[in-house]
Amino acid sequence: MIDQADTQTVDLFQPIKRGRGRPSTGKAMTPAEKQRAYRQRLKSGNVTKKATTQEISVVESVIDCDLVPYDAARIKAILAELEHARADAAKWRDLYYKTVTDHQNDVAAILQEQGRKLSAQKALTTKFQNERNAQMDKNERLCAALADVLDGYGAKLESKDVARYRSLIS
Repeated sequence: MIDQADTQTVDLFQPIKRGRGRPSTGKAMTPAEKQRAYRQRLKSGNVTKKATTQEISVVESVIDCDLVPYDAARIKAILAELEHARADAAKWRDLYYKTVTDHQNDVAAILQEQGRKLSAQKALTTKFQNERNAQMDKNERLCAALADVLDGYGAKLESKDVARYRSLIS
């Protein structure tokens, strides 16, 4: 019988679980050893070099191709067609970029014009607000002066005139 509290004793009848990941072989090389082996393979010539991203000319690829036998006239025709296609592509590229640039310049000009109009409109609005505020201040001053006059001379005026003037103030 197994004691449930005993966690140290190993059960001999159950298999031992191995850890996660790839098991170690014990033959791992250090980075220096890997680099030394790579240099030796380079010297011996047994390494296939990776292709570079440099452009390979079509002439070399067509001439080096052993699968399809082309004659010299066919190769020249293909090269001429390729040059024509490149010229067309360059023409369309230049036209596209010219059109995009023209469009961007037009949009920038429109935005500048709209900005100028908006600035002028804001200036005009500010001018009208200032004039309105000045007129409102003048109106308030005149109402206050009229109220002072009515307070001082109200007894000398007829009551209907005082009422009319007071209605103008409020």
